[in-house]
Amino acid sequence: MYHREYHRRAKQSLSLKWWIFLTFFAIVYPMLISVHNFLPVFFGLAGYIFVISIRTRNKPLIVLLGLYLLNLEINLSMPLFCGIISLLFFYLLIFPKIKGWTNNRSYIPIISVLFIYISYYIVLYIDDLIFSTSNHNIQFTWLLFYSFLIDILVMVFYDYK
Repeated sequence: MYHREYHRRAKQSLSLKWWIFLTFFAIVYPMLISVHNFLPVFFGLAGYIFVISIRTRNKPLIVLLGLYLLNLEINLSMPLFCGIISLLFFYLLIFPKIKGWTNNRSYIPIISVLFIYISYYIVLYIDDLIFSTSNHNIQFTWLLFYSFLIDILVMVFYDYK
């Protein structure tokens, strides 16, 4: 069970300026990523906040992050809904067990981002097996590593409390 303070802080309403900025970011940033490859994808960060907002039942943030993930998949020509399916897979199977693996609460976001990426690659592999395609060549290039590293660095400074 979570403490009442955690739910109160997680459900804090954002100001209208922040909602406009986040909506603009969710629509425009994936388009910028498709043009400029050096920009980080923030898939792990968005996935972790998506999972936390599901846990705290923050419906506007769930919709906004779902829009971001869907827009990311459309602009980067990824299979539709694989990101959301992998996040739900992570939320149901892995996230409840992460707390038992470590006593330090600051490691939970970092471990979560690692497993979000792993679960995404597993869902892509299963998608290739089901539809008998090899369109999703998962190559470990420096851009994937760069995006993963930026997500990990952002999560180091994320306040889990």
